[in-house]
Amino acid sequence: MMTNCRNEPDRWTVEHHDHLLRELSGKYDLVLDPVAVGGRSFSLYRVRDTNALLDSLTSDDLANDDRFPYWAQLWDSSVALADWCLSSPAIPGATILELGCGIGLSGIAAAVAGATVMMTDFDADALNCAQLNVVRNLSPVERSRVEVSMLDWRFPHRTNRYDLVLGADIVYERQMFRPLLDLLHSAVSGGGTIMLADPDRSVGRAFFAMAEDDGFTVRLNEPAGLRLPTAPRILLAELEERG
Repeated sequence: MMTNCRNEPDRWTVEHHDHLLRELSGKYDLVLDPVAVGGRSFSLYRVRDTNALLDSLTSDDLANDDRFPYWAQLWDSSVALADWCLSSPAIPGATILELGCGIGLSGIAAAVAGATVMMTDFDADALNCAQLNVVRNLSPVERSRVEVSMLDWRFPHRTNRYDLVLGADIVYERQMFRPLLDLLHSAVSGGGTIMLADPDRSVGRAFFAMAEDDGFTVRLNEPAGLRLPTAPRILLAELEERG
C-alpha cells in the first residue's frame, strides 16, 4: 500500500526541516556525518549509535520486524548504489522509484544526477530522516524533483510505472520475496530497469535466483573501484523483465 505524500508547498523549507529535526531528536540521538560518494560530498543525519538503539528495544519490538529500525544507519549497499547513480548515464531525466530509502542517500544521489525520484519506505521515521537529508543536501531545483511516500510491499497496491527502480540492501527476508517481486513487476515500465545493491548474502542470492524464475533477467556485477569501510563485497544486481 502506497500512501501518497506529494510535496506540500512547505515540505522542503528550512522551517519544515527544523520541525522534523526537533521531532526526530526527541526520539533518537542523531549525528550529522559527512559522506563522500562519487566525487561528491554529502552530510547525512543518522542515529549516532545503532547498538544503543537496539539495546533500547523491548522484546515485543524485537519479535515484531515492523518495529525494527533498519533505516537508522548508513548501509554500505546504499553508498554503492549512490555511487552508481552519480555515474550512470541512465539516471539524468529518468523517473525513479526508490524502495526502502532509509536515510535517503541513494535517492539524493539520483536527484543530484538529474532524476525525478519517488523515495519510499515503510517506516515513518525513515521518511522523516530522509526528508531532513533532502533539505540538507539538495538545491531547491533538485528538491522539486523529489517526493516521499510510505509504501508497504505486503498489501495490494497500485503504483505508477518508473523508468528505474532502486533498492539498497532490501532482500534480506525470504517472506518478502513474493511481495517484492510483485511490486517490481508492477512498478517498472516496459524496457525499464531495476538496480539492487546487496552485500552478497546467501539470502540475496536466493532472491536473485527466484527473480530469474519469475521472469527477470538478472545480471550481477561488482562496482569497479569502490572501496567501502565495512563490506568486503557489494553486488549490483540489474534486473529486467523478459518478454
